[in-house]
Amino acid sequence: MNITYDSHNHSFNFNITKDLSSKEVIMKCLYWYQDAYDIDINDNSLISLNVIMNSKKKINLSVEEQGMFINKLKQDFIDFSLRQIVTNETKNIRDLLIAKAFKSFE
Repeated sequence: MNITYDSHNHSFNFNITKDLSSKEVIMKCLYWYQDAYDIDINDNSLISLNVIMNSKKKINLSVEEQGMFINKLKQDFIDFSLRQIVTNETKNIRDLLIAKAFKSFE
C-alpha cells in the first residue's frame, strides 16, 4: 500500500487492493480517523479501492509527522485485518459456545 501526502490539499491518498482487505476491514480501520479527517472511499475499480483522507484542520504536516501517520495507518490496517481473520476462524467455536450456553437454560 503506497500512501502519499498532498500538502496543498492537506490529504492522504492511497489505493488498497480488495483482496488485501475487505471493505468491512477498511471501514472499521478508518472509523477511528473520522474525527480529524473527511474520508472518501471510491469503489471505482474491480481490483482496488481509492481512499482520500482530507484533514479537517487544514494544517500541513512535517515529513516526520507524515511518516508517523502513515506508519500508524498501516499498523491499524494490519490490526483490523488480523481481527477479521480471527473472527472468521473462530466463528464456529463462538456459535457452539453460545448454543451450549443457551441450551443449559432449557
